[in-house]
Parts: sequence; C-alpha cells; structure tokens
Amino acid sequence: MDWKKTLNPIISAIADPLLRKAAERFAASIPEGSWLRSEAVERILAGLKGLAESYKSTGIGGLFVEKATDFFDFASGSLFDKKTGGDFSSTAQRWMAKFFEEAQKALASTPTEKLDEAKERILKDFQIRQEIFQVVCDAEKEFRPQKSISQPINWADLDKKAAEWLQANRPSWIRRRPKGGVQ
Repeated sequence: MDWKKTLNPIISAIADPLLRKAAERFAASIPEGSWLRSEAVERILAGLKGLAESYKSTGIGGLFVEKATDFFDFASGSLFDKKTGGDFSSTAQRWMAKFFEEAQKALASTPTEKLDEAKERILKDFQIRQEIFQVVCDAEKEFRPQKSISQPINWADLDKKAAEWLQANRPSWIRRRPKGGVQ
C-alpha cells in the first residue's frame, strides 16, 4: 500500500483549510505599500514555488514542500490580488450581452414597416449606454488603488546588508572564511 496515496488526501483535507486561513491572515497583515506586495517579490515567489514543485521529493519531505507551496499559493492570491477591474469588466460584458440580446428580441418582434424606428431607438439606447459606460469607466479608474512603482533591486546593497547581518548574528561556532578562498 502506497502511504502517500492514502495519507496525502487526509493531510490535505485537514491542512489546506488551515493553511488557507493562515495565508490570508499573513497577507492581510502586510500593509498595502509594503515591498512584499511588489511585482518583483511576486515574480521571485512564483519562481521559488515553481522550483520547489519541480524538485520536491517523496516521503515526508515532499509532503512538507507541497504544503509549503500551497501556503505560498494561498498567500499569493491575497497578496497580489488582481481583482481590481475583473469584477467591473465581467459586469460590463454581461451588461452589453444583455443589451444585444434585448436588441435582437426587439428587432425580431418589430413589424417590417417599423424596423427603421426600432433601429433608431436601439442606436440611441446604445449611444446613451456608451456615454454612461464611459462615465463609469472613468470613475472606476479614479477609485482603483494605485499600484506602487516597483523600485529596481540594488543587489550590491542587499548583499552588503546580508553580509552585515550575518557578521552581527553569526553563531560563535561558525568560522569566518578567509577572503582568499577555502583553506
């Protein structure tokens, strides 16, 4: 009997809802302007998730990696939420689809001698809807949260800060390597 086929669904059923809630809380705790919500972090996280998924092993280690990537998937959904515009766009599409459906019904039920009147009425209605739609689009753009401009990563500065942190926090049992190489 393969333990992974048996145990993985059970662990997933228990762990996934907990991971989702923890990831959502984690994402909610990060302020909107934080560098953790930047596009660069989103790309790095996606790359790490892909790398972890491709190299995950079997056994408990593989299950741990799988659940860790699930956590980051859930957190990414909240951290880098792309909902702005999505709901508006689908509403606009439904609105226009309903308009065209109503226009087809109106044209189908109109007698032949009154088709020109029906066409004019539909075109006028469409023009009014376009004007309203433009006002709504402008308002939606105005209220859409502004995405912070991502700053390029200064790798030299980051390397310097990491070296300083390591120097200050190095445990006493770790020897410093000489600058010339390994001895």
